Amino acid sequence: MRRSAAERARAGIARLVAERHAGTHVLGASPYDHLPEALEEVLSSRARTNAADGMLYREALAEAAAELGMLVRRIPRKSDPLALAAEAMGVEVASVAALVAELGRAAGPPWRKDHETAAAAALWGLAPRIGPRG
Repeated sequence: MRRSAAERARAGIARLVAERHAGTHVLGASPYDHLPEALEEVLSSRARTNAADGMLYREALAEAAAELGMLVRRIPRKSDPLALAAEAMGVEVASVAALVAELGRAAGPPWRKDHETAAAAALWGLAPRIGPRG
């Protein structure tokens, strides 16, 4: 399963790099540093079992992105992406919130809370490439 995830992740990320010239990959931090190699160890913990699939694919995407030369940024768990983006960009949180709202209007419906969160996380992730905006 790991090999299949890695192959598919690499193919997908390679396509993004080729077609969209993507240079940064932003993803949420995994709940654990790593998954055990042995299935029995994963299954011995309900929390690990619940996290295993997401971690498998998240880590495969991160590894593929790094191998293809992308900047990989992991947004800390339980963080406020608006605040992180504001700090990284050198602006007030209200400025980031306004920019995210503007992105939502441009994108049109449905623009929900999870879209807002992803947009703020993307701004945070891109900040090292575009520099502060203060």
